Amino acid sequence: MAVGRLPESGADLCSQPTISRLENLPGATALNRMMAAMVEVFCDSFEQVPRKSDITAGQCRAARAFLDISRSELARAASVGERTIADFESGARAPIRATLSAIQRALEAAGVEFMADNGVRLKTS
Repeated sequence: MAVGRLPESGADLCSQPTISRLENLPGATALNRMMAAMVEVFCDSFEQVPRKSDITAGQCRAARAFLDISRSELARAASVGERTIADFESGARAPIRATLSAIQRALEAAGVEFMADNGVRLKTS
């Protein structure tokens, strides 16, 4: 019983096209295949794998250690305050995205590469 009526009690409860659409719903296997195809199309749309955008405080400290630069040198290179670097690395506060990007660009320009698994390494030529 739907909507308080029996199917034989008058007007149709739904149209034949509605029933046909419900009968033709894709199953779990078909949905998984469609999802995989869409992900593949999305990934193929990039010429190169996008880099991870946000570095962590640990990556920042490690990058400075690899490069043997001080907080003040990094702050100058990134055009941010030294206190910003200190607060970020200590976890006292997180910089805004633009500041974080400036720090990352300065470290990359100085010769480090940030890995997707939160690692850091010196760039290879």
